[in-house]
Amino acid sequence: MPANRPSRTGKRDAGYTLVELLVVLAIMGLLLAAAPAIIRAARPGIEVKTAAQMLANDLRAARATAIANNADTWIVVDAEKHAYSVEPRGKIKSLPRDASVLLRGPRGEDAGVRAAVRFYPDGSSNGGSVGIAAHGRQHWITAHWLTGRITIHD
Repeated sequence: MPANRPSRTGKRDAGYTLVELLVVLAIMGLLLAAAPAIIRAARPGIEVKTAAQMLANDLRAARATAIANNADTWIVVDAEKHAYSVEPRGKIKSLPRDASVLLRGPRGEDAGVRAAVRFYPDGSSNGGSVGIAAHGRQHWITAHWLTGRITIHD
């Protein structure tokens, strides 16, 4: 039986019309055109979260190094330069330029524009927190003084 012709029962054969296919292609084109704008809008939040996770990982690595080498290790964070370094002999790593970097001491007090989180050979630390905020998102990375454990709070 030829396609799209009524059968004896009056029903058409299964299939899609050209108009239906064009509507689907138009919708897919609009979604594809909007994708870069959606990704661009999400990017700043992702950069801040990634920076917070990288700093947390470096703090954990500094703690592990202090334990393994039986020597103090510390990370110095400079809020003005949007950077931090793992000491001794660490290379400088950048934080997002458009983010605010906030430093707090172990008791939650403002630590100014430059602070260090020190890890001791027993795994403990001097404590402190680093806040990274931009585009309505804020992440606090905390080094707990007694255990040296690192946590991220969104």
